[in-house]
Amino acid sequence: IVGRRKRRIQPLERFGRCASFSTFGRVRSAFAHSIVGGGDIAILLCEPGWLWLIPLPGERVSVGLVERTPRAGTDAEETLMGCIEGSAFLSGTFAGAERIAPFRRIANYSYYNLEPSSERVVSLGDARAFLDPIFSSGVTIAVLSARLLAREVALALSQERPLGLEAYWSRCEIAY
Repeated sequence: IVGRRKRRIQPLERFGRCASFSTFGRVRSAFAHSIVGGGDIAILLCEPGWLWLIPLPGERVSVGLVERTPRAGTDAEETLMGCIEGSAFLSGTFAGAERIAPFRRIANYSYYNLEPSSERVVSLGDARAFLDPIFSSGVTIAVLSARLLAREVALALSQERPLGLEAYWSRCEIAY
């Protein structure tokens, strides 16, 4: 919120520019079971980019395609279903399944906050940089950066000095 309000958000181009996704139910094929039946997330490389398959409770699977360069004039359904139907492996995986959520598309979602702190605000996790909406990188980074920040605040209070964030940002930068 603060970064957007101050117009200090810089897009991160290196993570992929566009994601087309949906959720399928009754995903029961032997292919699907071999990929996500154990509860593991699968990442598959494909010509336009990469796919995620995330198992959900009740024979449901979230599937999405992240493209580096989206094709002009295409929509989420055309893009995702074209990828699934164009692959014998994915067609087998989703054989007999039904789409249970709308097709969605989001673009240019990764960003870096160029001004992550002020006199009264310090950014943690996704407020500093948002990498990916699918995986839990933001949760992990938020918890670890909060721990580092708490340590810096405690030191500043115990030493009765102003809060310095240079070392904190240097350590956080590794995660981002």
